[in-house]
Amino acid sequence: MGANITTFVDTLLAAVPLSNAQAFTVVLVEMLSIALVSLLLLLTVYGRYQRSILALVQWITDKKRRLIGFMFIILVTPLVLMWF
Repeated sequence: MGANITTFVDTLLAAVPLSNAQAFTVVLVEMLSIALVSLLLLLTVYGRYQRSILALVQWITDKKRRLIGFMFIILVTPLVLMWF
């Protein structure tokens, strides 16, 4: 979520010198909408999400074979995506 916020700030700052009120308004509405949805999700399902991620990390790191497989997937996936 943090990377998206900085991208929006950059876009918002780029819209200001254009002196185009519509561009500024669109970016501002997008920022507020994303912030609202993110806040809603954080307040309602963050605990379950956090427990799920921690359980997944624990499962992956329990066995060396799973960790090696995970590292392999992290390495190979971007390479495959760039290839196609």
